[in-house]
Amino acid sequence: MSTYLSVLFLVKRSKISSKGLCPIFMRLTISGKRLEFSIGRSIEPEKWCNDSGKLKGRSSEVRQVNNYLDLLKSRVHKIQQDFYAFAENRVIDGRELEGLEWVSSRNLENKSVNWHLTYKPVNNAPGVDNSLRN
Repeated sequence: MSTYLSVLFLVKRSKISSKGLCPIFMRLTISGKRLEFSIGRSIEPEKWCNDSGKLKGRSSEVRQVNNYLDLLKSRVHKIQQDFYAFAENRVIDGRELEGLEWVSSRNLENKSVNWHLTYKPVNNAPGVDNSLRN
């Protein structure tokens, strides 16, 4: 079972905010079909590099956003690998998928719903010491 998967990040310059920020979108292409959604982060458009699909620069903000993009991309590829493992009747450790979730937000002005893919670390994720929690 093989499926072509491509993950691309892009800036929607057509959706510039009043503060001059553009939202970052993730585009998944799965066997030729596209799915685009906002990742919930906005940036100044001049800081975006189309070739690399990341922000230009070395500031802490740039590093933080670029690390988040890398995390999202790796989580998408991990989910794809886990589905392949499931299809091959291997055991999947569900803890690896925890924390990745879709969050919706409603825009009452134009009556639309936006979906964002977010990652929230989970208390019982591997490597998290729960003994210090109440």
